[in-house]
Amino acid sequence: MPRSTVALEQASKSQPQLPVWLCHMWQRLDRRRLGLILGAGVSIDAGLPTWKNLVERLTARFPAVKKEFKAHRKAGLQETYITQIAYALHQAHVKGSTSTLPRQFEQYQVDSTWMEVVHQELYRDIASLKYDQILQRHSYLKSLGQLVCRTELTVNFNFDDLVDEAAIGFARDRSKVQPEVISRPKIETRRDASVIYHINGSLPREARRRRSENLVFTEDAFADVLISPTLHGSDFLMSRFATTTFLLLGTSLNDNSLKNMLRAGMKRNPANHHYIVYWEDPARRRTDEERRHIFDVNLDVYNLISIFLETEQIAELVDLLNEEEAGLFEAELMKFSHHPARRKYYLVGSVVAGKSSNLEGLRCFSTFEEWSGRAPETMYQDHRSLSVAQRKEIDDWLYSQLREKNDKMRRAGVGMHVMDRCYLDLCAFSKTDAENVERLKELRARVCKHSGPLEAGQMIFLEADESALSDRQARRGKLRGVTMVIDYDGAALVKQSAVLKSVYMPEPAFTFDNSLEGSDQTSRRIARQILLGEYKPFDFEKRIDELLASGGKV
Repeated sequence: MPRSTVALEQASKSQPQLPVWLCHMWQRLDRRRLGLILGAGVSIDAGLPTWKNLVERLTARFPAVKKEFKAHRKAGLQETYITQIAYALHQAHVKGSTSTLPRQFEQYQVDSTWMEVVHQELYRDIASLKYDQILQRHSYLKSLGQLVCRTELTVNFNFDDLVDEAAIGFARDRSKVQPEVISRPKIETRRDASVIYHINGSLPREARRRRSENLVFTEDAFADVLISPTLHGSDFLMSRFATTTFLLLGTSLNDNSLKNMLRAGMKRNPANHHYIVYWEDPARRRTDEERRHIFDVNLDVYNLISIFLETEQIAELVDLLNEEEAGLFEAELMKFSHHPARRKYYLVGSVVAGKSSNLEGLRCFSTFEEWSGRAPETMYQDHRSLSVAQRKEIDDWLYSQLREKNDKMRRAGVGMHVMDRCYLDLCAFSKTDAENVERLKELRARVCKHSGPLEAGQMIFLEADESALSDRQARRGKLRGVTMVIDYDGAALVKQSAVLKSVYMPEPAFTFDNSLEGSDQTSRRIARQILLGEYKPFDFEKRIDELLASGGKV
């Protein structure tokens, strides 16, 4: 149970969609599809330096060139470039010292002593502390260790192992599988174990523990990463950036390799969005305009949703995500949110409007396919050409499927749930208004009577123009001649779309014309609207009453 949600409530006043994003993160975490990306900011409260401060400590070890380092910083040289200079000075010092070490081991000695220097400066302020004392300093380090154990992958850009220790301690106390800590990509990791990947290398706090062979810290190391993706485990990470929702903590997007991975992941899976938490200094909070600028750029360039939180708010966010029981998470969220924690969406539109293709792109949420079983072959035939017997066969199968669809949506838990096709689609396949009345009465008798009222949800309406619909039918091999009536043509599908639009009356913000774009771009727009837009569930029961009262006239 979280200690409090008071701070999160305050944060949600200026970021009203925050509860929606928390629901999405929790849903992804529950399915082990939430990952973490950790930067130096998560270790600051424990007493470790920022990246910039660590570089300053290293350069201070060379007082003879203090003036030059100051000039370099004033000239705007990047920290990696300055670190490269410090490394070169260290290398010259080691190689210039008297040593009995064989010449072939000289470079190993340079790198080994350099890592010792980095270790000393990294842990300088906490060298005398026990780990329990470090935990007491940090408001959410222990909770972060728990969160790491619930994820499949944590990408840690830091050298320190403070989060590793917290995760290992949580796993030990709960008798869970301990996380696997790696500093180079592996083809396969341990089954059921969370992975902590120190992508820039690892320098454990306890110096005798095994460290990584290299650190990505200097200009040449970062350059190698950018020109040789295999060095950075490109294959190991890229599939995860496309299929995992990442929460970024303690990082400011200064790492080019991280930005490259986010961008490439967006290209591979345009609908998948990530979250970044920016630390807010209570003494100097960002203005609304500053936040908006950051939010818009991150969203457009990286599919990254920006959240602005103070330390206490970050601690509450981590605690809330750690709630493993859906009902308890929902109860805590509802203390400060008016947003429903269970949000249902229905993809509707004519034949070949793009429903199934877009559903595939929206698997960053929970999705339900069009049908759970194999549909009768006549389902794909133009309804105007069906015999009475064929219609009965379809109806018997269809109503059982609609009961199942309704049951699935009624049972849907915390998070976003998207279903292909909807209950009132049958109105688009009736020949007369009277047939609509008959079908709607059958719907209530054969579905609602057994599975309850139709579950309300937001309509997502897909449409395309006649040319696009005709082209899609042709590509599917459905247009087999101008005299045949078995398959739909573009003009008939436009009419079908118009009927469905009259039935569902979709919100303009949730109406998507995909005539001129692929499903990857449409699914991205849909995902944005789900995460950022207003949720207005459609009342099926009310609409059925209206249609019955009108004599079935759509």
